[in-house]
Amino acid sequence: MNNNLYFLFCVFLFNTLLSIQICNAGNADTLDKKENSLTLSFSQDPAFGFYPSVNGYNQINDTWAFTYYGVFWTQDLLGGNQGGLNLPVELGIGIDYSLFDGIVSINPVIGVGHGNYQSGGGRPVIFDDIVPAIFVILSSRKSTYEFGSVNWLSLRKESNTEPLRNQFENYLITNHQLTKLFSYGLYIDLFSTSDKYPSGKIESEISALWIGPSFSFTSNSSANLWFSLGADLVDYAKKINNPKIKDFYKLVLKFEI
Repeated sequence: MNNNLYFLFCVFLFNTLLSIQICNAGNADTLDKKENSLTLSFSQDPAFGFYPSVNGYNQINDTWAFTYYGVFWTQDLLGGNQGGLNLPVELGIGIDYSLFDGIVSINPVIGVGHGNYQSGGGRPVIFDDIVPAIFVILSSRKSTYEFGSVNWLSLRKESNTEPLRNQFENYLITNHQLTKLFSYGLYIDLFSTSDKYPSGKIESEISALWIGPSFSFTSNSSANLWFSLGADLVDYAKKINNPKIKDFYKLVLKFEI
């Protein structure tokens, strides 16, 4: 399949899946509450590498819940290529607010990272970056839409030569349940960066623009395996000459502990 046909196929798939999701979202029943949970996830993709994470949810009442998370970043580049030393960790808390009997949930989160990547320094430091984020989920019995916006913003300046690194991710995940154990959907992810050098120069770019179908398998024990693959349209987003469609893939395993 040539690049143009690949692009048209992804656009057609996006429109088809999104139409199905919208139709199903309109048939929402009253949803069950999560109560309290702790979920462990293992993720792998070409941009972020391998990163385990944990997400907690403690219900306060029918409307409010306390949330928290932690991420163990393992990509050696983030620690300065020290063979696994100086790797960053990230910890955050938030509040989840439910609307319309749980059909809509809004979860603003604030996190703090510790390491040496965002600050540009050679040594790991506490409060390397601050991570404001928001997650919005629209749910029905058969469908979910999840939108997330995450910003990694440098907090400390630890180098006179290396830039302060800021990163931004916005994504959309749709999910339609075909059976109790299998569902499918669409994944769109936009990742961009903005580096500020000591001279005052700022370099910003779009690093990835992913779009493709996703598939999810759930076991009777509530473990879930989610996979997405498709096209990276970053060259089209940058509007460069002779843009090329690249590939992407992402695998996530999660289960409650």
